[in-house]
Amino acid sequence: LTSQDLLKFGLLYRNNGNWKGKQIIPSQWVQESFSEKIEFPSKVANGNDAYGYQFWMWPEYISNNEFKMIAAIGNGGQNIYFDLKNDIIVVTTAGNYNNWDTKNDPYALLRNEIYPLILNDKK
Repeated sequence: LTSQDLLKFGLLYRNNGNWKGKQIIPSQWVQESFSEKIEFPSKVANGNDAYGYQFWMWPEYISNNEFKMIAAIGNGGQNIYFDLKNDIIVVTTAGNYNNWDTKNDPYALLRNEIYPLILNDKK
């Protein structure tokens, strides 16, 4: 998918399954998808990670802002990050296929460089 396609998918879920006034996905499914079905100790954050229906979730704290990060994680860095509290969606695309141990992966860039700028602009 292109970055634009990933963003459309993200917006569809951000808007509870509604696209341009038409309900494409039942809103209850979106809410269920974004709710924790299983939890396990986090490798990336303090606390527990969780998994819903095709979405990963974890507690996040960036730039003095605490929120739940929700993410659709694809192979190689094709990701959609949702921060519903701050009304932010970030899409990343990269070519790190089958390389799950990249130190400066798209999330590291988002967390350490991009996200602090976004939050500072919202103040």
